[in-house]
Amino acid sequence: MLIEPGVRTGPYRLGKDDVIQDGMGRCWIYFEDYAIAVVNELEHPEHERARFTIGY
Repeated sequence: MLIEPGVRTGPYRLGKDDVIQDGMGRCWIYFEDYAIAVVNELEHPEHERARFTIGY
């Protein structure tokens, strides 16, 4: 899993326990989209008391 600085793209996917891979088999997300996903989860919890993954 790679989390790196970049540009906020907007579309990301959420998952449960499995790592999310893009079409090329990479597991990654930009910090900017990761931050938005975490804030969205805090404001509108969908995974209470559960793990979740974020990726493209």
